[in-house]
Amino acid sequence: MRAHVLEYFLKGIFLGLAIYGALQSGISENPPITTFLTLNGIAWGGLLFAFIAGVFSQRAQFKVGLKNPAAFILFLVLENSSKIFDGILLGTALGVFVAVPSDSKLLISCVGLGGALGLSFFSVRKVKAPNIRLGIIFAVAAGLCAAIAYFLSASPWNENPLILKHPQLFSLQLIAFLPLFYILTFCGLAEESEIEIGAFSSLLGLALGILTMDHVPLRTLGFLAPIALFFVYTMRILPALRILKHVFRGMSFAKLGQQKNALMAFKRALQLDPQNSLARNNYWKLHADLDPIKLETDPETMALVDCDLCLDRVESLLISGKPSDEKAAEALRLLSLVDKLKPSLNVGTRYWRAVLALHDKNIVGAGVLLLKNLNTNHVSEDQLAGKYLYASWSLALAGHPEMKAKVGFPLLTDPVIKMNAIAVVERHLAHEKDDQTAWGIKRFLYSDMTSSIFFQNPPRSLADFDFLFVKDLGLALLEQKKELARGADYLDIAVSGLPQHAPFLMVQVGKAFVQQGQDAESESYFEKAVVMGRKTGHKNLQDQ
Repeated sequence: MRAHVLEYFLKGIFLGLAIYGALQSGISENPPITTFLTLNGIAWGGLLFAFIAGVFSQRAQFKVGLKNPAAFILFLVLENSSKIFDGILLGTALGVFVAVPSDSKLLISCVGLGGALGLSFFSVRKVKAPNIRLGIIFAVAAGLCAAIAYFLSASPWNENPLILKHPQLFSLQLIAFLPLFYILTFCGLAEESEIEIGAFSSLLGLALGILTMDHVPLRTLGFLAPIALFFVYTMRILPALRILKHVFRGMSFAKLGQQKNALMAFKRALQLDPQNSLARNNYWKLHADLDPIKLETDPETMALVDCDLCLDRVESLLISGKPSDEKAAEALRLLSLVDKLKPSLNVGTRYWRAVLALHDKNIVGAGVLLLKNLNTNHVSEDQLAGKYLYASWSLALAGHPEMKAKVGFPLLTDPVIKMNAIAVVERHLAHEKDDQTAWGIKRFLYSDMTSSIFFQNPPRSLADFDFLFVKDLGLALLEQKKELARGADYLDIAVSGLPQHAPFLMVQVGKAFVQQGQDAESESYFEKAVVMGRKTGHKNLQDQ
């Protein structure tokens, strides 16, 4: 936080020096071209010197960087932000000292104004409401122009205004300083906000206004261009640029071994754009390089590790078939990291280890891992809501044939586990209604469902069992006039979750038994229809 405050303060100081240099250039007795070239030569020379120092500090990367010069220059600017700040500020200060007349009172006023302006920039970033922040930005931009107008206008508070002998030079010098201000904004550690481009646009508008003052057709351009620049930049360019800066900075931190800062940078990039492939790939790669043992002594870095994203990365490595040795090794490192940092995700890590085992044709090892996931009478709500318990059942029942024989089928002989499996599949289908593999597993699980299994192990909620599906199964058997007892058993289950259908279903069962000459069974179901109808109430009965 302190570093960010200092950055904004220094950006304000630079603006103060820039305004002072432009004003003094406008009143200078020296030839305009000499003043302009000297001031800008020294200021930009400071930037060049800082850049050369940055290249020297990264000389080990120079040969690689030449393969992509644009990216390497961008990397150097972001990697050497402190050098860039020092070079621009010192170069501008030296240029002002050498090239323009000295006025200590004006210098103190401009630098003080700039410092206060920089701190106000930092404060504006904290305003979350977009409309309020936009209003404040416009107010600050207008105030910046008003401050410059104060130095140039006679008033009760300013009895000795500055007289611009070279107003065009003042404007051109102000414009010449703006790229340096933007470079400071771009390379800073603090995330760029709308306030910087707001100040940039206001100074550009002031300079263009003076330059076009004697050219009536161009005045509108001088007014509209800065406004268009502000909105186009903030709406089109800034969002993508923020992400790119965080990604490059994260890559830089990762190379320096600053894993906490790298994680923060990549995480911020993914907050801005969760689908950014460059950020995701580097974020995943960084997670694969983390050492779980070292993380135990660094709780701040540990808190930044995204274990769910680690499992997503493992999925991308393994989902398309047998992985290469490199991908398999990366997947195992990530799984070990998740096991160490977040044991509650062990259902997911065991599932992916089972997938890896199957890729290696280790059927026994895969079976052992799946049994640890599925051979339990207690399934937590989090596990039901997650995707890996269903994935484990899918692997056991719809994957390798030996998995079915050695894991899936034996487990389903336990009524509790069978009901858990049904609940898992129902939760999955609630979100993936068109998953045909899941529908196949569902049909298999319900195919031998009995009322004894159901009533001894009732589902924890109505969402964990499809009573309408069981009703359709039962009615289908009655219509086929075979396995009446089986159909009646299905409908006994259905009415427990569909009380409004109960009288009708019981009557249908009774009729089916009548047609088969089983009067005792039919009488029993007709009596059930009467009892259930009274219990439900005629107003609540479903029209059939």
